[in-house]
Amino acid sequence: LMADEFTFLGTDPGERWDRTAFEAYARDRFARGSAWSYRVVERHVASVAPGVFVFDEALDNDMLGRCRSSGVLVMEREALKLAQYNLSVPIPNDNVLDVVRSIKRHSGSVR
Repeated sequence: LMADEFTFLGTDPGERWDRTAFEAYARDRFARGSAWSYRVVERHVASVAPGVFVFDEALDNDMLGRCRSSGVLVMEREALKLAQYNLSVPIPNDNVLDVVRSIKRHSGSVR
């Protein structure tokens, strides 16, 4: 599933995982039975170059509610592989400043 040069960008500002680190983290979560589950609500895919596709999707998660992800798929060894995946929790514009203030209170700053 993952390209040799895979990057996962998670919801936390510090989450930027390469393939090796993400595989180890995910393997441990699945082994403990505490892995995550997302249901695709809507997905858009576009071909941007030969063998390169980008996508964005709306997802539902039991704990986080509606999420959003985007990514890049590349042809690698005759199969599409995920080169980058970015998971986020969309914030309604009317709530953004409250969320920013909360982040500042808990971390001292916004990264």
